[in-house]
Amino acid sequence: ILQFDKKTSKLLMVGVCALLWAIWRIRNKLIFEDVRITDPCVPVAMLTNWLSDWAILQRNQEKQDMLKKGVIMYEVVAKEIFKRAAGWSFNLPRLVDGG
Repeated sequence: ILQFDKKTSKLLMVGVCALLWAIWRIRNKLIFEDVRITDPCVPVAMLTNWLSDWAILQRNQEKQDMLKKGVIMYEVVAKEIFKRAAGWSFNLPRLVDGG
């Protein structure tokens, strides 16, 4: 993150925070609700949903656009990893807990 300019570094930190928030929420579901999330698409969807929501909250259009592009890139990479690792198909709709 240090190799990027200040503006880009801040947006990358938003992504890191969203990832940590997704992990925290999944942990809380396990600890407090005894819900085990075994589908790796759930944290991916949680992260991309929050980043999309946070993009909307950005006052600066350039920052909004950067976050939106980041969401798309994250989804593409995650899909490629799942596809290679397990031969998954992403043409089927999924129900996801976005909360």
